[in-house]
Amino acid sequence: MGTDFESALELLLRQGRITADETQLIRSASVPKVELAAQEEPVAGRKQPVSIVFRMPALFTFDSTLQLSRDATWKWTGSSLPVHIYIDATTCHTVSISTLVMTAAWADYLRDLSGGAVEVFAPENSKVARFAYMVGLPHYFSKRPLSSNLDRNRSVPITKVSSYGEISSCIEEALRVLKLRNAEIERALHYTIQDCLRNVFDHSESGLGATFGVQQNQDKSVEVSIADCGVGILETLRRAYPELQSDREALELATQPHVSGTFPTAGYASMRENAGLGLFIVREVLNRSDGKFSVVSGSGFLRSIGYHGEGRRKSYAIAPWQGTVVLFKMFPGNLVDFDMLMERLREAARRARKQADAPGEVFIDAADARTPETAIMVSEIIRSLDDIRRFREQVVLPAQSLGEQLDLRFDGIHVLTQSDAHALFYEAFKRQKQRTPLFVGYGMGKAVRSTILFVSSYAGITQ
Repeated sequence: MGTDFESALELLLRQGRITADETQLIRSASVPKVELAAQEEPVAGRKQPVSIVFRMPALFTFDSTLQLSRDATWKWTGSSLPVHIYIDATTCHTVSISTLVMTAAWADYLRDLSGGAVEVFAPENSKVARFAYMVGLPHYFSKRPLSSNLDRNRSVPITKVSSYGEISSCIEEALRVLKLRNAEIERALHYTIQDCLRNVFDHSESGLGATFGVQQNQDKSVEVSIADCGVGILETLRRAYPELQSDREALELATQPHVSGTFPTAGYASMRENAGLGLFIVREVLNRSDGKFSVVSGSGFLRSIGYHGEGRRKSYAIAPWQGTVVLFKMFPGNLVDFDMLMERLREAARRARKQADAPGEVFIDAADARTPETAIMVSEIIRSLDDIRRFREQVVLPAQSLGEQLDLRFDGIHVLTQSDAHALFYEAFKRQKQRTPLFVGYGMGKAVRSTILFVSSYAGITQ
């Protein structure tokens, strides 16, 4: 189960609002059940399909969908027979557009591998059935006409995007349905959806493309879900960053500026104008609008929640998902200065590219030099944000004011998040009157190097 879900249950238990027995009941109500259905007697000369029944839980949450992927894939792996998937929503009473998009992508993936079929069952008078029909889930599998109950003022039907050429029409339909009536907000939403869909075709290696859905909620927020069952972000980025060891590390890196699996030679000098800025800009746009941004890939999960224009970021190891899912929730009324944000980020990227071959004005890269015994181990500083701030105030800034260079060891750090790099160095970079190196870095990988360069460049245009 997902960490946020478990944390909420533990908090309720500590507060005495639920008992231990009630906690177990809630957990069992939110875990999907995947079962092998009773098989018909085999017919001579004909293979009988294997039938899998996926029973939606009462509380069908984002976290429980990840549990579904792990359990259901295990159930049928190794079978050479067609697999028929029956999605049963009989007992479900709470669901969201994101869980239905992920379910559609997962079931379509199994159907494609096995040559089987998918059917959806739900009581006609249930709330979940009405919502599933409203967002077009049965249509996704059967191509039957869309429900007349579809609210075209709030929902874009769950759609399979099979090629690059279909991206524009999907975005146009989303903007037409949402009727945002604000050109700047439309540009922000257009950019975020377009970049997430393009990533699927550039990197996922999935022949099925992406599953896409949009819903406008009653609080006027816009919720977008994009799922694929491809190779995942770790597999893509390892080609350029072989030091990556986990899906969680890959997610942390993927949301940094100018990180891309498109170019085999990493670093700013090899990047085109916007290459590798995609998920970073998506995350920044959502942070500025106090929205939510979540990415799932393999066994990694990263979430960033905007709060007064800043992002609160968490990452976890989870039950694995086959491929990648991007979910975001935007509050259009909170978004300001999208064009200015984009220009600042692009200007910072341009500066960083110029510095890539000669970073000496920012720091001295001593990757091949012998590390002095007095060098400070950065991995011991970035254990918490309080430790980072304390080190900045007590070590980095005083050394800068005295004109002293620090010796820093980056051993064992494969990925330095932009948040940590910002907390460590941003203020010092802003105070640099002359471009003298702030520190000598030992054992820096190219991912760490690129993140620090971007923070320096961004500080240079916000002085």
